Amino acid sequence: MENKNYNSIQALLLSSKSMSFVFTILIIASLPLIYLFVYQTGGIKYVFSHTMYIPIIFSGIFWGFKGGGFIGIVGGLLLGPLMPIDTITGEKQLFINWFYRTIYFFIVGTTVGVFSDFLKDYIKKMHYVSTHNNETGLYNIVSLYMDKKITAFLNKNTKINVVSISWINIDEIINNFGMKICFSVIKELNERMKKIFTEERFIFIHSDISKYYALIECDQPRLCLNQIDRLISEPFLINNIPFYAEFAVGLAEYDKSDSELTPFQKANMATLYAKKSGMSTSIFNDNNITITKNNLILLGEFPAAIQNKQTILYYQPKIDLQTKKTIGMEALIRWNHPEKGMICPADFIPLVEESNLIHPLTDFVLNQSLYKLHEFNSKGYYPTISVNISPKNILNPGFLDRVAFILEQYDVKKECIEFEITESSLMFNPEKVNLILRSFKNHNIKLSIDDFGTGYSSLSYLSRFPIDIIKLDQFFIRQLSLMKGTYYIVESAINLAHNLGLKIIAEGIEDEATEKMLIEMGCDMGQGFLYSKPLNDQDINSWIEKNN
Repeated sequence: MENKNYNSIQALLLSSKSMSFVFTILIIASLPLIYLFVYQTGGIKYVFSHTMYIPIIFSGIFWGFKGGGFIGIVGGLLLGPLMPIDTITGEKQLFINWFYRTIYFFIVGTTVGVFSDFLKDYIKKMHYVSTHNNETGLYNIVSLYMDKKITAFLNKNTKINVVSISWINIDEIINNFGMKICFSVIKELNERMKKIFTEERFIFIHSDISKYYALIECDQPRLCLNQIDRLISEPFLINNIPFYAEFAVGLAEYDKSDSELTPFQKANMATLYAKKSGMSTSIFNDNNITITKNNLILLGEFPAAIQNKQTILYYQPKIDLQTKKTIGMEALIRWNHPEKGMICPADFIPLVEESNLIHPLTDFVLNQSLYKLHEFNSKGYYPTISVNISPKNILNPGFLDRVAFILEQYDVKKECIEFEITESSLMFNPEKVNLILRSFKNHNIKLSIDDFGTGYSSLSYLSRFPIDIIKLDQFFIRQLSLMKGTYYIVESAINLAHNLGLKIIAEGIEDEATEKMLIEMGCDMGQGFLYSKPLNDQDINSWIEKNN
């Protein structure tokens, strides 16, 4: 569709040039023709002399006040001393008559020309306003459809690449320094890219405050992207203050023949892929389309999956490493799709966590876990069930009230409930998070840090939050017998936890050798395939009855 628009604009520009040429020929040719017409109809005394206004007015429209005035003088002279009053008698005009008429023609031509110039100037300004960003003076997204320079650039017989640039941390800079700084950064970004690619090979488009495009003539896309990566990695010096602007950049080749997806959509997909993958740059390929489409389809189906009971809980037991007894379990969400079967958690959980769908999912998991815990409690079993809580949950204003409401619905021992929170959750808004966690503690809910050691500066935050348990990430546990350095890291983490009065659990135990090393280090609890894979509802019942 976009390519058709470009072709239409190109055709329109060519046709307007052709029309201008045709009107120029017609205006010039009409002057002697009108002279002959007036002469053949009897001379200046008849009304036919007013026909001369036609080329005068059109010349003012097309050539402005100078052209209109010039044709007015030429027309006045042709119908002046060169034209008799009566062609039969041959009577000549008085000087005052044809001179006055010439002045009148000149005034009409220049007046029309002045208004035409004013209108053209106004249209030109309106075109500039509609095709340029008001703050930066750079091309905006509308220019893709309306600016002949961009149209001509995209129709070059060379390799054109579309680069999509997304400013990731712009909100932080706006909130702390204001919009003017951001506009200065955008203009500086344009200047940096212009120096590398030159004006002849580069056009920058300011789409919105955090989104930009660059059209670049380049035969080597990867080299082009590497150059952009280097220039965006350097701080932007604005008013002698260095600003770090974080960008995600995607590149796609401009293909005029592709009708399914525009190059700009492809570049956006590449940018999105770069963001999701934690990279700064990415080049579009067909996998981007497949992954993005599948992700959107999964997200679209997920609300119905919860309502239609396609989502179910599996439970992976947690073992006391000293007594080998089952002391609890982790609730893990699974999606049994009616057509695709059991969907891998890694394929949908990260997507849901990044969207607002995480809230109904967490509510579902918490309700199902409490229902299961009620079943166990009623049979005299009191294992701990841990539920994963995302950063979005914690920072959601209504989350604390929802948790309190759900807890009231079930007659369970609150000490058997555990919330697993990632390290990153603690870093978003430490003061607010601390208050929320202490509110959970007031309900006697246990709190654990999940994937300890993979996130931020863990040590400085352990003593600040009301944490009960540290969960060592399976990355360290699986490397325990392979790397000596990992052994000392795990041993130090266990000693640290105990010195702080915390329990520690190792995730991902898959063999007895690893288990033995953890027991020797004094690790409290373990979880992994050595003991059990995640179990469905019936199997976890049998497990608890057998192991308690």
